[in-house]
Amino acid sequence: MYRHVTSSGMSLLHVLITLALISVLLTTGISSYASLIKKYQLNGAVQAIYYLLQHGRSQTVSLQQNVVIDFEPTNPWCVGITINNRCDCTITGSCTIDNIEWVVTQHDYPRVSVTDLNFGSKQLAMFTAPRAISAGHAGSVVLSDNNYKLKLILSNMGRIRICAVNKAFSPYHPC
Repeated sequence: MYRHVTSSGMSLLHVLITLALISVLLTTGISSYASLIKKYQLNGAVQAIYYLLQHGRSQTVSLQQNVVIDFEPTNPWCVGITINNRCDCTITGSCTIDNIEWVVTQHDYPRVSVTDLNFGSKQLAMFTAPRAISAGHAGSVVLSDNNYKLKLILSNMGRIRICAVNKAFSPYHPC
């Protein structure tokens, strides 16, 4: 008498194949996740500086005073705005408007670096009252996550725009 025995469970081979597939998926997923985080930080840094500059431009019109934009490209980089003659965004409380500090720093975006700053020798720009134009103070700053580069451009007319330098980066147009 022979009995046919059926097993209800997984063999060791099934378990090993399952573990191998999970490890391959996790390895691929972790590297994709890390690059995604870097890309989001770059986008966040550029957007934060963009909105800081837009705020400075609106303050120029509403307060009828010049607003100075200070760029510090060294590590850690920072950008600040003020209605005073000049501010140092590395010093807490230096870049203020109406006693509110307006600074974007690398501490908030640690995977992002400034690769190019083109605002003259003093590394500053200005919106001049009453129309918030930047005549004579235009320039650009390039931020990078070592893979993508985004450029923030301030025109002489005070227009602020963002473009992708080296690779396609949605939603920005190439420079």
